[in-house]
Amino acid sequence: MAKGVRDLVVYIDRKKLSFYGAAFDQIGSLALDKKLVNDLEVIDRNALIDGISDLVKVNQASARLVIVFADSASIVDDLGAELTPAQLFQAEKDFYNLVPFDETATKLIKFAKGYKAIGVNWEFYRVIVEALAPQGFRVAAVIPALAVTDLNQKEGLTDRSGATIISKLSSFKNFSFYQGVTEKEEPEVNAQPKPKSEKKSKLLPMLIGVFVLLTIILVLVVVFGS
Repeated sequence: MAKGVRDLVVYIDRKKLSFYGAAFDQIGSLALDKKLVNDLEVIDRNALIDGISDLVKVNQASARLVIVFADSASIVDDLGAELTPAQLFQAEKDFYNLVPFDETATKLIKFAKGYKAIGVNWEFYRVIVEALAPQGFRVAAVIPALAVTDLNQKEGLTDRSGATIISKLSSFKNFSFYQGVTEKEEPEVNAQPKPKSEKKSKLLPMLIGVFVLLTIILVLVVVFGS
């Protein structure tokens, strides 16, 4: 049971939002019917915010909020293990560009068998925060379910897994989603010189023209002056 737990875990899967902690004596849930969410796209933002606000009726002075994206609410791709840093960066960049959401957040996680890239619709995050921030919740982490080793995604969020997420919150710092491919700069492999700017390329012919004109004027002055 979650009674007495101030913090709140919101678990997002394809069919529903699940809640652990705060005012819930047991796992709460909000079904994501097609009027609210369809194919992981938020259809009715205001209705979803109202649904969350009505469900989580508690006024916390200050409590932590953890948002967890299940695989079913994410786009997941195996990038492989035998990748150079440059190849890994390019693979992550290509993955980010292929994720179909208007606003995407991604995370790259290394496992024993290689890297997994995970992409989510960041609109879910914005909706949840807009619904819960006025009630005193502050975001502590936004992570993929794959980061929680003790979480059985077939079971979904349970009292046990919810308690585990909160107790191990500090260990999830390096698993938070981020927007864009921003964790590292692209390696300069076979870097090519940057092309000259259009402004500079147009300036050179102009200077040559001015030089020729001044030369002609100087010649005329010398000829007629003598």
